[in-house]
Amino acid sequence: MKKEVLVAVLIGLSMGLVITYGIYRVQNSLSQPPITDVADVLELTNGELESAAVATVLSVHTPQAGAIQTGNTTTVTGTTIPNANVVIFVNEDDQIMVSDNSGNFTFNANLKNGTNVLNIYVVNDSGETAKEERIVVVTDMYEQQNSASETGETSPDN
Repeated sequence: MKKEVLVAVLIGLSMGLVITYGIYRVQNSLSQPPITDVADVLELTNGELESAAVATVLSVHTPQAGAIQTGNTTTVTGTTIPNANVVIFVNEDDQIMVSDNSGNFTFNANLKNGTNVLNIYVVNDSGETAKEERIVVVTDMYEQQNSASETGETSPDN
């Protein structure tokens, strides 16, 4: 009989602790809304970014992921936190700049024929980073097909 009472007390105590911890977690999550955009980051009172916030403040607008083009240059544009260090690696080249007061940045990148991997990094003042990757393919295949169709020539596949 004593064993059953002891087991029941231990089970009740364990369940009480689990329920209390669950309530504690819910209250914490409701009292601190998540950071979801650049405006929320700018409102941080201590001026430091949390690592979860850094990942949400890098947005690359151009080029689109998996873009196929004929020219050997592309313009990389995006938005991040204001005055952040932005680094872009294109194949073996790199460029460094600082975003403007609105958080916008623009790079002109030289590409090679074939597949080009663009890695864009943002580094804040505390050294935390966010990364976006874009792949851009440069080919003149579409240009050759268009010029052949305009002159009435057929491609070897036809």
